Amino acid sequence: MTSAQAKRLEPLILLFAAGGFVGLIFPLAKLAGNQGLSPLAYAGFSALGASAVLALICRLTGEALPFGQREFHYALVAGQFTFAIPFGTLVAIIPLVGSGVPAILQSLAPIMTLAIVYAAGLESPQAGRMLGLLIGLAGVLLILFSRGAGAEANADLWLWYLIALTTPAALAVGNVYRSTAWPPGCRPMPLATLTLAAAAAVLHGPVDQGVQRVVHTDPHVPAGVMLGAALPHDDVAGGGVLSTKKLDPESFAV
Repeated sequence: MTSAQAKRLEPLILLFAAGGFVGLIFPLAKLAGNQGLSPLAYAGFSALGASAVLALICRLTGEALPFGQREFHYALVAGQFTFAIPFGTLVAIIPLVGSGVPAILQSLAPIMTLAIVYAAGLESPQAGRMLGLLIGLAGVLLILFSRGAGAEANADLWLWYLIALTTPAALAVGNVYRSTAWPPGCRPMPLATLTLAAAAAVLHGPVDQGVQRVVHTDPHVPAGVMLGAALPHDDVAGGGVLSTKKLDPESFAV
């Protein structure tokens, strides 16, 4: 195989490799939850480990990490929308609804990305692309409705399915943000290192402490009640009373 042929195959290889590793997120998250590991701690360690590996690669290849204000701002925002929010939500609800539906809903990310792009006027609509995405959307809806029409259908679980839409929505916002806010002159590897580190910092913070209260509870309890239980609170006379002084903006990242 010549170098030219290898270069043409590189995008295809990367596509399948990325898809395979993303697909592993769902069963591994379920296994981690079954072993008692907090889902958000699992996601946080994943981001931290990936950031450490990329930092090592950057060091070995001589690529310096960018430490400018613009790069830090980009990493902080992109880290939440491309990893912390979508995958934090994903692994938090998998113990409640299983890994199948969240995995299916994640495929909506390209459709939502295109909707944002067209709505913001960043690109002109293309009939072929829209047709392909609409076919994909129809397939996702067909699978979801076929699952919901069976004997296991439950109205409360559909609330969790709606919450699972946070994953593709956040990924879509992250995709557009990366395209429009990429710091000029920055290489992908060093910037990804900072982005994953920022995601890990949030996932290991107050978000994990709050959400881990709900991930092992009954999925048939209304989702609104469960999300309320995840917020930081003070116990007063045996009851839960919200303490606004303890609320942190990061507590709402998921």
